[in-house]
Amino acid sequence: MDIEAIDPISGEKLKYKITADQFSQFEELLKERVTDNVLNGYIDSFNISADAKVLLHSLQSIVITVGEKVVAIGKKLLEVLLVLTRKFPNTAFGIIVAVFLGLLVSAIPLVGVLLAGILKPLLLIFGIAVGAKNDMKDMSLKQAINDAVEIFSPLKGQH
Repeated sequence: MDIEAIDPISGEKLKYKITADQFSQFEELLKERVTDNVLNGYIDSFNISADAKVLLHSLQSIVITVGEKVVAIGKKLLEVLLVLTRKFPNTAFGIIVAVFLGLLVSAIPLVGVLLAGILKPLLLIFGIAVGAKNDMKDMSLKQAINDAVEIFSPLKGQH
């Protein structure tokens, strides 16, 4: 069985081979957990720039073909993003604050570019660590991430 996808950047058609067992697991990816209208509503409600919203909407349209079935893989990625931000609001907030602070540092004239190269990764690590620590007080971060990523397990095909 073949999986076909088109690289959204280069337009190149990619093909992968999978076994019959892996193909049967793709039924999980075909299930719709969030409707397009609900997903569009979430994207539109994000407090981000219009360009970022357009990017998220375009991600939603990325699909792959598995045999005769079309899988909305971009939509699944957005579903995972929504699940993780709902389950781990502190981690998401830590990432947002770290990115914002990194942008502020890089905006400092002359030395900002130099400092940003060092501080951005450190701020991001710190933001994730503090947010994850607070989220883990309430639930198991590792298990929830594994559950969210598990829906993509059928994509572990062979080249």
